[in-house]
Amino acid sequence: MSMSLARLNAAIGRINDVLCAASVLVWDSRTMLPRGGGAARAEQLATLSLLARDLLLADETRHALDGARREVEIYSDDDPWRRAVHKVEEAIALHRRIPADLIERKTKARALGTLIWIEARANDDFASFAPALAEIVAVTRDYADAAGWSGHPYDALIGLYEPGTTFADISALLAELKLGIRPILDVALGRKRPARDFLDHPFPEEKVKAAARLLTEVLGYDYEHGRLDKTVHPFAISFTCADVRITMRLGERSFANSLFGAMHETGHGLYEQNVDPAFTRTPLTTDLVGLHAGGGASLGTHESQSRLQENHVGRSGDFWLA
Repeated sequence: MSMSLARLNAAIGRINDVLCAASVLVWDSRTMLPRGGGAARAEQLATLSLLARDLLLADETRHALDGARREVEIYSDDDPWRRAVHKVEEAIALHRRIPADLIERKTKARALGTLIWIEARANDDFASFAPALAEIVAVTRDYADAAGWSGHPYDALIGLYEPGTTFADISALLAELKLGIRPILDVALGRKRPARDFLDHPFPEEKVKAAARLLTEVLGYDYEHGRLDKTVHPFAISFTCADVRITMRLGERSFANSLFGAMHETGHGLYEQNVDPAFTRTPLTTDLVGLHAGGGASLGTHESQSRLQENHVGRSGDFWLA
């Protein structure tokens, strides 16, 4: 690796470290944060987001980018390090348009909103989430306006999830999928539902979690570099491929829902655990646009892996009979 590219990766590595620290706080907030700690946690996450942004826009990063840009000009278009340089260019261009106070407001709204949502779901009181949701929508619209758009406001946001796509692209895709899914749904709804009464009663949480651990190990999840914890709203989170954590919901009326949820998050976890270690702490494994420690190639790619494990594997008779 060239010296300038190494300098750029080192600069991005420090940003990744900050974002990994933020992710640890996010994991903690969704698994064991005391009820009264939400406001302070939102402040902490906002501080780390602003620190990551400042490092991205710093002269040191810009100088390293200038040198790396010249060096990757001779690389092929599909070279990962040429793509890495392009990702840094895109992120810097975007964050120069986004005011720091908007990043702070957005981070706090999401952090507090997530905690309110968790409590609302636990208490089956979704109306209590409405004010937080309204603030998230408002700040997201302001973010879109600051980022800039021409065809549709969502064009400014969809790149956070599916880089290189537009609202028109996604609308066309969903319309095509609807045509194929509707007949399948009609057939499924017309069938007699199988009996599942034996599933719909409480099971001891420790036994459900033990079963989930066994299933996730069978799927290939590495507990030397991960862990499984209880949460209200399941998620997976990565602090580099060396530490990828998954969560599951316990206390469900149906233990099957808990197990399938764990398998879903295992798909996300497997994706992150199998990222090439050579890309750790580089632009290729750091979401510099959304200011997250990880995220993969796209949300669609990530979700395909979770659905693969939950549905194609988990709902296959062959899997359970093997």
